[in-house]
Amino acid sequence: GNSSDTFLLLRANHLGVSEIRIPLLWAFFNVVKTLSTMPFGALSDRIGRRSVMLAGWSVYVLTYIGFAHATSEIHVWLLFAFYGLFYGLTEGVEKAFVADIARPEERGGAFGWYNFAIRAGALPASLLFGAIWELASPKAAFLTGAAPALARLVGELDRLWPAAADRRPAAVVVAAEHPRPAAGSSPRTPSSTPPRKTACRTRRFSLVPRLSSPSPTRLPPAVVRSASQCR
Repeated sequence: GNSSDTFLLLRANHLGVSEIRIPLLWAFFNVVKTLSTMPFGALSDRIGRRSVMLAGWSVYVLTYIGFAHATSEIHVWLLFAFYGLFYGLTEGVEKAFVADIARPEERGGAFGWYNFAIRAGALPASLLFGAIWELASPKAAFLTGAAPALARLVGELDRLWPAAADRRPAAVVVAAEHPRPAAGSSPRTPSSTPPRKTACRTRRFSLVPRLSSPSPTRLPPAVVRSASQCR
């Protein structure tokens, strides 16, 4: 999971970034993060939140793997730039995603639970990361930190890009919904079908009084005109 960013600064110091340049490195990270937040937020409005968030977690996985294998200070600066892109891809977009799926009257509570989940998950992730750092190596700690995000990405692939075998071309869908008539038969159109007069005839016979009735009823003029139109 996403452990404390302090481990990244500690790794940078181990790879040659002096204590004097650590604040400059952190400022550089924040500049990249700030400049990338707005364009990636606008991108999520066009292509969807989930795609942008998964792209961000892909950058996270690559960044942690990079920190595991980094060997020089230039690697650190490049990786911090990638880490800033991760925040630009995910921080604002995740909050917009929470606003999208929450009901308007429940958004305050939804944001509260969202922030609580992030803080609650960061503590055990940081404890585990530090334990692996001390008991094994920084490389093992960073690879372990990348593993959960990589597993989540693999699990989301089927939802974003379904298998090609499950997709039908548009022409096949149209042909299935509108099959062609059999050979030798002519398609029937609504205009060629003769109109039915069953209801009209039934109404006409029901409106005409019996001649054998002892006192035939006189029909109103409107009813007579309606019955004469059905003949």
